[in-house]
Amino acid sequence: MRLTVSGQERSVQYFGFKPRNLTCNETRYGEAIVSNLEAYAPLVNGDVYPMHEVGEACRLFINRFLGDDLRPPPRSITLSITTESGRQVRIVVPNDLSSAVVFLDDEKI
Repeated sequence: MRLTVSGQERSVQYFGFKPRNLTCNETRYGEAIVSNLEAYAPLVNGDVYPMHEVGEACRLFINRFLGDDLRPPPRSITLSITTESGRQVRIVVPNDLSSAVVFLDDEKI
């Protein structure tokens, strides 16, 4: 899988998450959206369970991932991926209106 951030294309190992541009934007309803994050679970029967669709709110992703009864609520979810070459990719999805952040080997990209 290829990850494109700031015009640079990088390889990442595929774990069911398909990050694209990863930018949260405020909508007219005041919610942050991850317009380019898609998370799904391929099922053993060949179907795909969509966990998060492109364009849905960041808060909805966190709510589906952890539930809505976790107290205190999380500030974010961090997805960490190690590539085949040993590089670390970290994606931070916020539980607010701030932007998602992508790190490559602890360097913000």
